[in-house]
Amino acid sequence: MRQLSKEESRQRWIEARNLWNTFDPIGVSDYVEDEYESYVGPSLRLLEQKGSDEELMQYLRSVLDRMGLDFREPEALRFVDQLKTWWNANWCNTSV
Repeated sequence: MRQLSKEESRQRWIEARNLWNTFDPIGVSDYVEDEYESYVGPSLRLLEQKGSDEELMQYLRSVLDRMGLDFREPEALRFVDQLKTWWNANWCNTSV
C-alpha cells in the first residue's frame, strides 16, 4: 500500500468531504461546508481496509440513525457506490 504525502492526504479528505456534501442527508451543504466532517475519517478508514458494501451500509445506517433520519436504502446504496467508485478510481491501495 502506498503511503500518501500530506498534500495527497488533504486532497483525498477534501474529495471525500465533497462526496458527503453531495449526499447531504440533512440538506445543509449549501450553507455549511463542514457539516459532515466527522464522518469522512471513518468512511476513509473503511475504504482503506477494503470494507464491504455491507460494512459501508452499516456505517451509513448508524450515521443516519444518530442524525435522527430514516434510512433510505436506494439513496444509501447510491452513495456507497459513489464512494467506492471514487475510491477505486483515485485512491485504491493508498493509506495515510
